[in-house]
Amino acid sequence: MTPRTILHVIPTLNVGGAEKQLALLLQGLDRRRFRSLVACTTSAGPLAAEISSAGVGMRVFGKRRGADPALLWRLGRWMRREQPDLIHTWMFTANTWGRLAALLGRTRARIVCSERCVDLWKRSIHRCIDRILAPATDRFLVNSRAVADFLTGREGIPAGRIRVIPNGIDPLEARRLRSRPGPEVAALRRELGIPPGAPAIGDVSRLDAKNDLMTWLDVVDRLASRHPELVALHAGSAVLPVEEAFARRFEAEIDRRGLRPKVRLLGLRRDLERVLPALDLFLHTSTMEGFPNSIMEAMAAGLPVVATAAGGTPELVLDGKTGHLAPVRDAAALARCAAELLADPARRRLLGDAGARRVETHFSAQRMVRSTEEAYDEVLSA
Repeated sequence: MTPRTILHVIPTLNVGGAEKQLALLLQGLDRRRFRSLVACTTSAGPLAAEISSAGVGMRVFGKRRGADPALLWRLGRWMRREQPDLIHTWMFTANTWGRLAALLGRTRARIVCSERCVDLWKRSIHRCIDRILAPATDRFLVNSRAVADFLTGREGIPAGRIRVIPNGIDPLEARRLRSRPGPEVAALRRELGIPPGAPAIGDVSRLDAKNDLMTWLDVVDRLASRHPELVALHAGSAVLPVEEAFARRFEAEIDRRGLRPKVRLLGLRRDLERVLPALDLFLHTSTMEGFPNSIMEAMAAGLPVVATAAGGTPELVLDGKTGHLAPVRDAAALARCAAELLADPARRRLLGDAGARRVETHFSAQRMVRSTEEAYDEVLSA
């Protein structure tokens, strides 16, 4: 049987939730049935080498900022040359340019569109673009029920054309996150300047306004008044120019609050299996989510989670069972939940163990890959 060609269109291969899920998907797809290609509309990124080493063909198109009509011609011409059976686009930018290129390039490919977040930032122009392109889209793949509800309620997408496929995590990675030896964890805590016995909280996220790290700092500030030895770690970096501007404001706010001795900014880390086990609690304060990879990884590491009830987070974190949820931007409620857990090690272990079991049982990479293959089959056989 000749493999069907799947062309994935994504803005970049930076380290982010959608990009990591694409990498997992490409590693897991049955190569006897599917041949994969990747088109990066803007640039490559740290995950490009990982994807290329897996034998996946890739091309970067170098899209200019803003409108870039030439991209449509170049991407459409490449699509016609490769003749994919199915085009799978990821996130708003690639969903827009990828679908337009497929239509204007007169490809015969089926089109699948991935929506990864409850995108509250979208203005009327963005929603108008989505509605215009929706009729040409065979299926919408979303990573949470919250995103599905957003598409039906705000963008008018029929529920029958939406398929919910939660994010997955590689079981081997989950075990690595969970099973770090005690001496290694102690050594990393010393490396990060965490005093023996001091409480350590942390987050993994892009330096992006939607992750509301100003509220994260507010929570850290409130906790530090109760726990003078507290250390707060943040792993993640700015990628886009707007994120770099936010990163500067974030660092200025750290200094304004006098939190520099408490906060460790780790930048982009590819060794979360070392960092996460060094924490006592995971604190995530985003305002928009689809299905947060970083929380899933923290749960796999056995950490209790305190997070905002944004987007699909409540579908992952069971309030009171694997962590605690609080309203978006409610620093007082987040700090109260975190303080209760920091004061109760037994409760932290109970919630952390429950979270690890939940991830292992419900959110494996294999399940995500198989569900995506089923969605491809449905579209290709229609």
